Amino acid sequence: SVTGVQTCALPIFKHLRDLWAMMEPSSTHGFYLNTITDDDSQDRVRKSYRGNYAKLQAIKAKYDPTNFLHLNPNIKPAATKTAAAQ
Repeated sequence: SVTGVQTCALPIFKHLRDLWAMMEPSSTHGFYLNTITDDDSQDRVRKSYRGNYAKLQAIKAKYDPTNFLHLNPNIKPAATKTAAAQ
């Protein structure tokens, strides 16, 4: 996985990150979720779930509002009115 080399400082991995940066615009933006690392952005997680992300956030807010189940890949709970007021 090209995306799994985000944190390595070896020169070959910089080359792979640059290659991925060029290829990403042509990709489907889908990922194998078990290859997403802590270094990957929340945007990458959102793109992986495509149009279902907001629905999954609402479910997460209902059943896990404190984000106890936060291990990778994490869907952060949708902001609730109570949380937004704090």
